[in-house]
Order: sequence, then structure tokens, then C-alpha cells
Amino acid sequence: MDELSVVESVEAGQSPASAARSVKDIPLGITRGMASDDYHAERSAVSSSQLKRMLVSPAHFMCGLNEPEESTEAMLFGTMLHGRMLESDSFTTRFFATPKVNRQTKEGKALAEGYRLEAAGRTMFPADWLPGIERIVDNARMHDKARVILGTGEAEVALAWIDPETGIKCKIRIDWWHGTRTLADVKSAVDVTRDGFSKACARMHYALSAAMYCEGVYQVTGEEPEWAFIACEKEAPNTVAVYRASDAFLRRGQQDFRRAMRRLAECRSRNHFPMLQGDGDWESIDLPRWA
Repeated sequence: MDELSVVESVEAGQSPASAARSVKDIPLGITRGMASDDYHAERSAVSSSQLKRMLVSPAHFMCGLNEPEESTEAMLFGTMLHGRMLESDSFTTRFFATPKVNRQTKEGKALAEGYRLEAAGRTMFPADWLPGIERIVDNARMHDKARVILGTGEAEVALAWIDPETGIKCKIRIDWWHGTRTLADVKSAVDVTRDGFSKACARMHYALSAAMYCEGVYQVTGEEPEWAFIACEKEAPNTVAVYRASDAFLRRGQQDFRRAMRRLAECRSRNHFPMLQGDGDWESIDLPRWA
């Protein structure tokens, strides 16, 4: 039994952009109501997702700009979670649940086509994801800190500013802005324990994003916010954990952010975006510390 194709959308904050789309440049300051696809297709400013690639190599950065990222099941799950938790009023108008069908049979193909027509442009997702998503939402409501953060605020607020050091235009799109002091990022993960999620933060360069978002709010509003992760477990019991970014976490993120920005400024000035070993020399390699 194959699931109905559900690769029409990706995780909020990381949608691939079509090179053929023409999107108006994001204005400086605060923008509300900007669609996710428009935000990611916009090319006048750099985002944290793009800068993370610069930490690998300038060539990876350029590849991320020029080649749309393929949608994955994990990305779609994240899109759904954001929609249900942060923008529940519009969830049913944006998403459509579909049961599993066997697309290898004539009947299954007909059912799949029927679901596609019934979805009418909405993002399709497997119906068996709904119980887990609803448990996550319920668990967030029972978590004291998560309930307070999500109790007031607004979702998906975009900001743009000119970086004072490099002159590069930057952009962010905040998952949830609680007052002026707390920015919350909703993340789905297999392991939401403190140790497990911290490893995901390191692997996915979440510190760079946190620092860049806090920097953006400071540059636009003059406020110095704090950063919170609302970590949501993908499998039962679908635990929700809230983690506040430490000062050391944000310092490391700021270092990575500045390193990526300076490297981007240098590459743009030279009009040269080299690969991983740009000088063509070899490097010594060793086993990891745990080996």
C-alpha cells in the first residue's frame, strides 16, 4: 500500500522557490501576512537557512539559491504542525487529509485522483498523521510554559534589515512572536529530551538561526528578545518540551552568523563562490572523539 503523494509542500520556513516566479522584494522593517512561498522565493535578502549552507561552503550556498530543495515527509509534517499549532483558524482551508490508497491498482489511481480534485489546491497529507498532531497540540496546552507563550502573540511575522557590518540585506520569518520579549520556534523531532534535542540543535545549526532572529528583532525594534524552542515529539506519546536558549548557545550562534555573513560579503566582493576545499589542498582527518 503506497501513500498518496504528499510532496506539494515543505516545512514552514524552508519552502523551495521556483526560479521562474517573480516576487516583490521584501521591504525593510516588519511585514505581516506574507505567504510562506513568497517569503522563500524572495531573493533581495538572505535567510538563516541560506547562511547555514555558507558554513559548509560558498558553493553550497549558491546551490541552495539556484536549485529548489526537494520536499520530504519530515518537511511536510513540520508544515502541518505549524499550521495546526500556530494558525489553527486557517488549517482546514490550507490542508486536506487523505487515507492510504494502493496507487498500483486502477481503483487506487482513481481514488488518488479523486482526492486530488477534492483537495482543490490544498496541501494533502496522510490522514493517519492527525492523531499524533492533535496529541502534540493537546500536550502543548497542558505544558505551563508552552501554554503561556502560545496564549498571546502572532504567527509567521517577517522582518528585514540591512546588516550594519556587511551591508547585506537579511530576512527572517518568526514562527511565533510572544510580546516583544520572546521568539518561539516550533520544531518537530524524534528525540525531544534535553540531550537529544541539543544534539539536533548542533547538527542543524539551530544556534545560528536563533542568533540571527534575535539580531533581526533588535535591528528593527531595538528590543533584545529571548529565544525559545517548542520541541514536539513526532511519535507517541508526542511529548512537548520547551527550551530557552542559553547565553552560551546564542553566543555560539552569533559567531556562526557573523562568520557566514563575512564569508558571504567576501564572496560577493570577489564574485567567487568556491567549493568545500577552495584552495585545492588536502586536509588531515582523524576519527571523531567518541570513536
